[in-house]
Amino acid sequence: MGRARWMALVLSFLTYAFVGGAIRLCLPPLFPEISSSLNLTKTQIGTIWGMDPFAGFFVSLWAGLLIDRFGIRRTLSAVCILAGVGGALRSLCSSFFCLSWTMFFFGLFAAMIPTMGPKVVSTFFMGRHLGSVNGLMQLAMTGGAILGTLFSASVFSPLLGGWRYVLVLYSLPPIVIGLFWLFMGRQMEEAKGAFFGVPMMEALPLVIRRREVWAIGIAMMGMQTAFVGITGYLPTFLRDIGWRPIYADSALSIFTAISAASALPVSLFSDRIGSRKTVLIPSLLLGSASMMCFPLRHTLLLWILILLNGVLRGGLFPLFVALIVEQKGIGPRYAGTAVGTITSLGMLAGFLSQPLGMYFAGTFRGAGAFVVWGVICFVSLFALFLVEEEK
Repeated sequence: MGRARWMALVLSFLTYAFVGGAIRLCLPPLFPEISSSLNLTKTQIGTIWGMDPFAGFFVSLWAGLLIDRFGIRRTLSAVCILAGVGGALRSLCSSFFCLSWTMFFFGLFAAMIPTMGPKVVSTFFMGRHLGSVNGLMQLAMTGGAILGTLFSASVFSPLLGGWRYVLVLYSLPPIVIGLFWLFMGRQMEEAKGAFFGVPMMEALPLVIRRREVWAIGIAMMGMQTAFVGITGYLPTFLRDIGWRPIYADSALSIFTAISAASALPVSLFSDRIGSRKTVLIPSLLLGSASMMCFPLRHTLLLWILILLNGVLRGGLFPLFVALIVEQKGIGPRYAGTAVGTITSLGMLAGFLSQPLGMYFAGTFRGAGAFVVWGVICFVSLFALFLVEEEK
């Protein structure tokens, strides 16, 4: 049991880092180069970036049902390999239509990771350390995002000869990780066989009847709107207002680095005080307010807002996961389906909010998109007041 537990931790960490983080977040810094190469508008860029969460809306719930039904090894090995293949296919595109649909195909698999990962974590680490281990996974994801945002445009693109080769490079680790799941995952499943083979028609009706699941899902929609927006548009926005490209790309890398650094401390603090809502509600409130301040455009203030959003973002998803898994009647057995439900709602919001925000990008001194996303985040957080925490 001990060896299987730590094997699950290491493989989950790598999966979050490279499949949930690096291969997805390598794209935004490349958008200026891609836009110039394919002659894309800002609205088209927003639509392309939104295809990942849009695909996630369709598959997140199914991802939870699949991992609850077929187990860890088979589902994660297939998803990681197909995410790598889908990521590489993006490099072959020569039009908006092609890139949009290859992003959608890629998102069908990459977007499953935030749903499937908590199943592994809750199976092996359920209890007082659940929030902390989820925070560690968030650290892995944001650490992988740093590898994507910091090096894709500034280092790998000139080194390899353009954005297409960069996308191929970032597609290789997920395929390797998928093979590790395939050949090393059997021992983990045997160690925790009690949570394998939950019938879909048992899990889904039980989960979707819970009011708390929908309330947490609505709050997740606001959080995902803000996160997808800031990661997708920040480098382009900063370049448009006159920042040098290296500083604009570094700002997103610093945002993700701060998110990574704060994920574990925030989760540990939540475990210590024994409450998720006490951390989630103030964080969402402050985060939404800070996004509405982007129109001020003062360089020092923008850095403060970027750092603040990074700190606030770090621990949110792990706490949402812990909150839903700890609801009475959910637990590790139905963790995949429950997390899939709230994640699918978040992905839907991430897709719909991007073109909407970019439509208003020219307002509020070029920062109208951030204002729209901040308002959505603010309104949705009130759903958390309908959720009771299990003591």
